[in-house]
Amino acid sequence: MLGGREKVIVKKIHIRLSSVFIFMITLLLFVSGCQNHPISSMHEKMIDKPPLKKSFPKEIIDDFIKPISLTEKQFQSVIGFTNDRKVIYIQNNDDTSSDLISYQIQEGEKKLLFEGNDPIVNAEISPNGEYILIHTSPTFDKADLLIMNLKTKEILFEETIPSYELMYEWSPYNHNELIITSFYEDFSYQVYLLDISRKELKALSLSQPFIKWKSEGDWIAINWEMDNPETEASLIQFFSDGSSTTIHSDRQYYYID
Repeated sequence: MLGGREKVIVKKIHIRLSSVFIFMITLLLFVSGCQNHPISSMHEKMIDKPPLKKSFPKEIIDDFIKPISLTEKQFQSVIGFTNDRKVIYIQNNDDTSSDLISYQIQEGEKKLLFEGNDPIVNAEISPNGEYILIHTSPTFDKADLLIMNLKTKEILFEETIPSYELMYEWSPYNHNELIITSFYEDFSYQVYLLDISRKELKALSLSQPFIKWKSEGDWIAINWEMDNPETEASLIQFFSDGSSTTIHSDRQYYYID
């Protein structure tokens, strides 16, 4: 049996719990009432609007872009665009040779840019779109380098060098120059400077093979220790007179572009 004082305490607790319960119900109803109107109106607005289309109709795309008709065996790679309507790609032939093709994507018109007697490994368009470097490979240990004027199709330079793999970097400062690194089967390498205007391929004595242009006449590279693999290293700058210097020695780099 509860005494009078205990009954009063229990009654007060019951009243407080009831008040809290009523407050919570009122709050939930209020929040629900506030949300019903905007959700309903948003839903009505969405119903009034037609659904967004995910892509253009096929007939519209076909009016602007004519697909290239090639078999999987014929297609090797896309080199890049010379303008917003013309793309250059490499097409493989049945006799293991390759051709360089220019394709007008709106008209679907193909033009033969270069007919190769050997497989075309790769090609790269100069930054100003005037020239293209064509890398063919008569044998696995040799590389033929050709520079062609894209407008006249004139071959401006041609040279065969020993190579197992090639890297090239057009100069963004002088479009007549590019750096070429030739790797040999034993992982040794030779860096060249190609000057198209002089028709000159000059061997450079650089301590690093992965070269980037810093300005006209000098280059930078990550100064990797060849005998001690690292994940980061400082930068080294090479000059056209054959000298070099370490730059940003207080910083470490793992990639430059």
